Amino acid sequence: LMNVAGIICGPAETGVELVLLEIDGSAERELDRRAIPYPQALRVALTRLESGQEAGGAAFVSLHGELGRALGSALRAARVQLSGALAAAGCRGYLLPASTLPGVLLGDLGLAGEAAPGEGRLPVVPLSYEAGATPLDCARTAAALLGLAPGPANPAQPAANGQSDFAGLLTEGRNPRTLDLDRLPTLAVLRLINAEDARVAPAVALELARIAEAVDRVAERMQAGGRLIYIGAGTSGRMGVLDASEVPPTFGLSPEWVLARIAGGAKAITQTVEESEDDAAAGAAEIAALNVGPRDSVVGIAASGRTPYVLAALRAARERGALTVSLACNRPAPMEELADVAIAPLVGPEAVSGSTRLKAGTAQKMVLNMLSTGVMVRLGKTFSNLMVDMRASNLKLRARALRMVAVATGQPEAAAAEALAACDGEVKTAIVTLLANVTPAEARRRLAESQGRVRAALELAA
Repeated sequence: LMNVAGIICGPAETGVELVLLEIDGSAERELDRRAIPYPQALRVALTRLESGQEAGGAAFVSLHGELGRALGSALRAARVQLSGALAAAGCRGYLLPASTLPGVLLGDLGLAGEAAPGEGRLPVVPLSYEAGATPLDCARTAAALLGLAPGPANPAQPAANGQSDFAGLLTEGRNPRTLDLDRLPTLAVLRLINAEDARVAPAVALELARIAEAVDRVAERMQAGGRLIYIGAGTSGRMGVLDASEVPPTFGLSPEWVLARIAGGAKAITQTVEESEDDAAAGAAEIAALNVGPRDSVVGIAASGRTPYVLAALRAARERGALTVSLACNRPAPMEELADVAIAPLVGPEAVSGSTRLKAGTAQKMVLNMLSTGVMVRLGKTFSNLMVDMRASNLKLRARALRMVAVATGQPEAAAAEALAACDGEVKTAIVTLLANVTPAEARRRLAESQGRVRAALELAA
């Protein structure tokens, strides 16, 4: 049982339209429906902008705040009771991103947290619909995406001709904010793309609880000797390859502990091998070749959430007892059915329809950064915010290692250099040696006993 709000922020003369539904399984009950006009000052400002008059950046920032407050007024007027429990359970309102100026300005609207001070937060996520959709359409789709009730035709179902029907996917939708992209001057094109990019971080923020769960569960397995394995196709696969290649040198891991596999193999990293993403057998074969087991974690990455290569890999990994994590930009998606943890930042339709190397790729990069960095922090690969397990393999990194020891211990660089030399260039050992005033051998003993965690090593008695 949950409340779901469907919201449309229309043009200046329309205001906010809102429907509030109570969803209980397949049953729905309309709790409230109303239209709330914009405050006079906001209506005047919007009218000016809608007529093409110029407004500076400060005016746009102010409008964001005014729109957030107008939305909050609409929600309070509808007597939406957003308790902390409801917010924690994932209650979401869904905004229709029509081609109106308020729709463009609001976007993902992290400002919706201001909607009802003291009553919890209501994130608002943009979805793409054809013109003429109503707040009721938004609320019903919100319920379906949250898994509360049946919604529109599920895009995960194959079409009658046996081909997947991608038309209903959020990532494949047509973005109403960029319809005139090819008619605009270059600076205006870039502003639109930049505005779309600004929607990514709020969408990722809505998934932080699931990302945190993935971090903790992956770290637990890696501590027991498991590996972190990314698998994807196209842009999604390349995001996995990028993260897997950067984690080992940054955190001092051997490359076999963080791996990536991409549909089409190494060639697909730099060239297009589009047909390979449909090869389900190859996805399953990758998992078998890696001899994936219960201590491993497999992260399937696919913007659509339905790539056959990735689906087959996740299915095979689950059958072998591995932890499975899905990273998609659509919900619901078939990948979620195969995942122990399902992460889905809903960034909405791309500036160029279907070009998921844009917002979807950026969201995937952000999530993978968080996932791998969070795991490394949990494994003790940092001390404070210093990457103390880094391998000093060139001049730049040796200089960075020296600075880290000096900063971490408060010692001058000369003393840090002397300690590093005595510790064979081992940053952690040098830090413990200086801070605990012990020999390098004792520092190594403490680090071994504390599983490489510098803080724990410093707290150990001699």
